[in-house]
Amino acid sequence: MSEAYELYVRAPDASARSMDDMIWVVGEYLQKKVEVNDLDVLADDKVIRGMFAAFDDGHYEIFLLGELNERERRVVTTKEMMHVLLDEEDCRNMDIYGHVQEAASSFSIENEDANPESPVATEFLAEIAAMEFLLPYAKRKAILEHANGEPDYAMVARVYGIPQVYVEGYLSDRMMSEFAKIMG
Repeated sequence: MSEAYELYVRAPDASARSMDDMIWVVGEYLQKKVEVNDLDVLADDKVIRGMFAAFDDGHYEIFLLGELNERERRVVTTKEMMHVLLDEEDCRNMDIYGHVQEAASSFSIENEDANPESPVATEFLAEIAAMEFLLPYAKRKAILEHANGEPDYAMVARVYGIPQVYVEGYLSDRMMSEFAKIMG
C-alpha cells in the first residue's frame, strides 16, 4: 500500500498522509472498491471504533463511529483499510463479542504466551500496517535520533495527525526494539 501511495500521490512525503488519497489508491491501483460510512453512534466509551464489511460482490464498506476526532478517524480509517487489504475468509469473525474478548486476553501484558486465532492476529497486523503507513518506522527512528530519545510526543502527534497515545506507544523502547529486529 505504501509503495502504491508513494508512486501515485502528488505529495507522498507529506507528514500527514491524505485519507482521500489512500482511498483513491486502494480503489484505482489495488482494485478494491471501498466505501467509508459514518455510523450515528457515539464513540465515547466504545471499544470498537470502526469495522469493515466484505460483500459477496467484492466491494467493502468501512463503518466509523460518529464523533471520532480527526486523529482517531485517521487511525481507524487506515486500520480498517488495512483489514480490507489483508482480507481473507479465515481472518473474519462474525462473533464480535468473542472476537473482542479474545483480542483483550491475547494482547494483554500478562499473557505473553498468547497464540491468537487468525482474526485476532489480523487485528494487530492491521494496526501495525496502519501505523507503518501513517508514521513509518524509518521516520519514527529519525524522530527519536533527532530528539536524542526525548521526542515531543504532542508535536509528533500533531504533525502526523495521529492520537498521541499511538505516537507514545510506537515510539516506546519496547516497540522500537521489536521493529528494529524486523526492519534492521
